[in-house]
Amino acid sequence: MVNENLNLERIKEDEKLIPEKTPKEGGKFEEQKIDFEAEENKNLFQELGDDTKNFVDKLYEGAKMNLIDKPKIMFNSVLLNWHEKKSINLSSKISSNIEEVASWEKLINMHGDRLKSFQEKFGEIPSDVQVKAIEEKRSIETRIEKLKNEKDRLQSKLEFNNNKKVIYENTRKEIVGDVLDRVETKLNPYERRIDNLQNKKEKFDTEIQEFSRRKFDFEKQLQILKEDRETSPFKFERLALKKVIKEIKSELEESDKHIQSRTKERLKIEGKIIHVDKKANYWRDSHNEFARVSQREVVYPKTEEKIKEIPDLKREPITFYKEFSPEERPEEKKESELKSRVEKINPQNYIKEWNKYFGSEFTIDPNSFLKELGFPKKEVNIGEMEEFLKIYSQRYEKRTHRRLSSKNMAKRLKTLRFYLSKKL
Repeated sequence: MVNENLNLERIKEDEKLIPEKTPKEGGKFEEQKIDFEAEENKNLFQELGDDTKNFVDKLYEGAKMNLIDKPKIMFNSVLLNWHEKKSINLSSKISSNIEEVASWEKLINMHGDRLKSFQEKFGEIPSDVQVKAIEEKRSIETRIEKLKNEKDRLQSKLEFNNNKKVIYENTRKEIVGDVLDRVETKLNPYERRIDNLQNKKEKFDTEIQEFSRRKFDFEKQLQILKEDRETSPFKFERLALKKVIKEIKSELEESDKHIQSRTKERLKIEGKIIHVDKKANYWRDSHNEFARVSQREVVYPKTEEKIKEIPDLKREPITFYKEFSPEERPEEKKESELKSRVEKINPQNYIKEWNKYFGSEFTIDPNSFLKELGFPKKEVNIGEMEEFLKIYSQRYEKRTHRRLSSKNMAKRLKTLRFYLSKKL
């Protein structure tokens, strides 16, 4: 009768769980929804056994890791890898840009050195050639400027990619950290359980070892007592030894029982440890799987610190033309500056060079030349020497009535100056 009442109550409880169907338009029915947030439904989980709870908990956490956490990590990893490839490519372009700028800067330095060297050897270069030199220099400078602008743009892109990688890497690590915290929460009870079982096992190991040592001592003592009993000539001694032997045998049997019982308990504990360790390994493996994700190396190409260029905003003055006095004529000033740039020479060597090339037209006696013009210096500027030579030629013309036109004299002086500049 009691059983029938219980069955009826269960049937009534089950009927409560059957969703009610209410007729709607068109003869359709709407099922009643179950509210999983209701307190009575929450309590259903609490009434489950530990193994069932652990299974459901593992199933839920595993599904969350596989369906939520891993896709999040994969999404961030894909974006991070994309930016990483792009940053490496940009870094390579920046390196090539730096090398190209260095080669062009080397070329512009060489351009300046060559121009300076030519002016030192041959004097002022012709105006058309000078224009060409300026155009070449401007072209190189423009090329360098464009390359530096391109480098700034590439570096800005690289910095952006590096910063995006930081965001994706940090997001990935935060996801991993959250998962590892949850895994540790699940793993810790198993670890504590294993530690407790291990402590019990160690206690049984110690007790088995002590009982085994005691058993060995009893067996050794029993052997000696048996020998003494067999060799004893006195009956009372043999009877006394018999009782002692009986007690020791009893203790031996008791020790065997203790050893066997503890051995069985130890085997049970070892079985439990294996069982718990198997469950813990699932969380350990999950821990290592996600921990290795955080150990993935991310390459961050180095970026140079950008130098803020200082603009040159200095205004240039407006130039205008004015009339030159005879002393300020540019042609004469230019010729004077050209002569002053030529190195000094010994007067006797200059006269010797003149006679070597133009002696047939106008021979100069060194002693007469130096004495007449009163040269006190061992070396003079070639420009000064040319002026003295013009004065000497005028005096020579008056004495000999042989004349070298000023135009031809200027040509000869220019030619000799060129020869001497090559020789100096």
